[in-house]
Amino acid sequence: MALQADTDPAKSYAEGVWVTIASFGGNPLVGAVDALGSGRYPTIPSGTTVMLRGGHEVEPGGWIGDLLIPEEDGADVVLDRLAPRQYDRNCRPLMPALPGEVDVLPPFMLWWMLLFSLSIIARYHPDLWARALAVDESRLAVPLEATLQKARNVLPLLVYEAILVDGAQAREA
Repeated sequence: MALQADTDPAKSYAEGVWVTIASFGGNPLVGAVDALGSGRYPTIPSGTTVMLRGGHEVEPGGWIGDLLIPEEDGADVVLDRLAPRQYDRNCRPLMPALPGEVDVLPPFMLWWMLLFSLSIIARYHPDLWARALAVDESRLAVPLEATLQKARNVLPLLVYEAILVDGAQAREA
């Protein structure tokens, strides 16, 4: 589950840097402290303290919490390492690594996997796909439409970055 880091600047204090994170639509069977401490989020440094905000869950599997990261660097530097800005420059997801992996997949690969999976459903199970897109009948219709719209907005930039920005860095190396 990808977590959303607060887009406001993180706060630096003597004991470290506090960063607010939120989980929406996570696994209700896995607690936040277990998820964050399991090594699934490689950008969370060791020694980080996780504190959940009291009260009720945001939704099943959803929660809001704070991380105290024992760092001496400035808050902006810590936030950039923890959850670098993504394609739309307003989004700061804290991405998990796949099970058994150490690195996080780049956004371009994550979008490719998602869209490829959806295309398999659309091609080989067209009745299921049509039912999923029926706004009056499926609770998946609106999130699917929003996801596909986001893909139309994001993918041109990701392709541009993959070809020109990453390609230029590879040629310089």
